[in-house]
Amino acid sequence: MDTLWVFLHLPKTGGTTFSGHLAKNFEFDEEFIHLGPWGDGYRRRQEKLPWHKRPIEEREKARVLSGHNTYYGVHNLVPSKLASYITTIRDPVDRLVSYYNFHFGRYKNDSPMEVLKGIGSGMAHYYSKWLSCGGYKKRYEADPLELLGKLYYIATQETLDEDLSLLFEEIGCPKGWKNYRVAGEFSQLEDINFPRNEDIKKAFTPTQAQRCELKEVLKSDYAIYERALKKRKEILERRIQHGKNFRWGSS
Repeated sequence: MDTLWVFLHLPKTGGTTFSGHLAKNFEFDEEFIHLGPWGDGYRRRQEKLPWHKRPIEEREKARVLSGHNTYYGVHNLVPSKLASYITTIRDPVDRLVSYYNFHFGRYKNDSPMEVLKGIGSGMAHYYSKWLSCGGYKKRYEADPLELLGKLYYIATQETLDEDLSLLFEEIGCPKGWKNYRVAGEFSQLEDINFPRNEDIKKAFTPTQAQRCELKEVLKSDYAIYERALKKRKEILERRIQHGKNFRWGSS
């Protein structure tokens, strides 16, 4: 049975690097489907049907689903394939600061800590959304930690090169990827159909005291992050024991 890879894209964890490389190597919007603003914009410009409204014969061409609008259960739209869900994670404070620099770094802000505290626990929000969007659970019933048990693989931003090397080999995609959206660097995105290029400024770097303050705000995210790191270690240990055909978390 062929595999459908579903990437649950947590913002600011290396997902654009992952998706961008796949978009360059698979047929865009047929084999590689982006479920989010990038893919939606492409389909509007090309006057193409939303992916979920296409005939099943067209949906079955998909090899990878990616984007912020994926969710657990989306594989049911391609019932002939075995689904493997993957995601990337990152230290919650680092992820939050990266999110701030990406969205707010181009504007002057005298109170970045207040903005950061207001943004809060994004990881917990996304994990609950992914469980609830497909009708799997109602949002208020969804335990973010439950999603970890359904994942085939968990990559980390801190070990991204190692993890992407492993994943691209399994997906059947050439290696040699390019890192996109790195703070402090100019990102050329036109080569992967993104609507614009970006100069991402590293506007804020927290002190150690500020990191401790933010960790208190992000307790629920750290609970997910620490459990995810443990799960990633278990997955890698099982893969060593049973080989790469070990199927943990496939649907």
